[in-house]
Amino acid sequence: MIGYISKYCGFCFGVSLAVKAAYDESKYDKLYMYGEIVHNPAVIKKLIKNNVSIINGAEEILKISSPKVLIRAHGIPKFAVKLLKENNSIIIDKTCPKVKKIHNVVSKAYEENKKIIIVGNPMHPEVVGINGWCNFSATVVKNIQHANEIIGELNPQDIFCMVSQTTFNYEKYLGIYKFCIKHLKDIEFNNTICGDTSNRQKEIMRLSKKVDMIIVIGGKNSSNSAKLFEIAKENCKYAQHIETENDLCFSKFGLISAFAVCSGASTPIESVQIVIDYIKKHNKENGVQTVISRFPAQPKMR
Repeated sequence: MIGYISKYCGFCFGVSLAVKAAYDESKYDKLYMYGEIVHNPAVIKKLIKNNVSIINGAEEILKISSPKVLIRAHGIPKFAVKLLKENNSIIIDKTCPKVKKIHNVVSKAYEENKKIIIVGNPMHPEVVGINGWCNFSATVVKNIQHANEIIGELNPQDIFCMVSQTTFNYEKYLGIYKFCIKHLKDIEFNNTICGDTSNRQKEIMRLSKKVDMIIVIGGKNSSNSAKLFEIAKENCKYAQHIETENDLCFSKFGLISAFAVCSGASTPIESVQIVIDYIKKHNKENGVQTVISRFPAQPKMR
């Protein structure tokens, strides 16, 4: 059996910075995370054991004198930053640079009296944070069906600024824009999809056509992991979304000759290796030799 490891496994840049900061800052002082720093239960559990606590709103920490607060990669609303500063909090801002860029775009557009459209999951902390930089005035669109439902509520005479959650599927985001521009006269379209997210999604699409099974490793509450799993299900014969090796289902392994392992942006590379080792051990016990390698790079066009 051949097993491939996606070249985009492990933490993305923004998550890596935030997690490293959490460990570094909690060595000597109590550290408070503003929400889960990453959507990965194993990482969160480990941090909590290392002098880190979670708060889910700035109000929770107002009674603590000069607390050290780490802002997660997802970012937080503008008013929450203000509250933390007023409480003399020591702020370690690890908002992903790509998310912070969206905050700046939305804040500027709001000041120019443009109407904001955010494409993404309205309940996701990144989207909530973005909406908080335009005083929660944005119209949040979940998908093309939702866009169709609410388009009549928007004034076509307004000027709009459109951004998306960084982990949204680009093709679907573009589709929503093309639909909206038919009904609204002026939309400033901003491609705010994270390059890392886009690369992972493209790689899964490519892998899905070469193997019999895709295994996505990532938190069940991780948006980018869920989207990888969605792509895998649509394009591959078998797909699994697991958090740890204990979630693996081997019932279909006897029907495949090749599989691929990938991870969400909030999954540490160590978790990927544990899953690989677990699969190799299982196959060995069942008399199946497993060859693991990195998936060949996409050949460049000349």
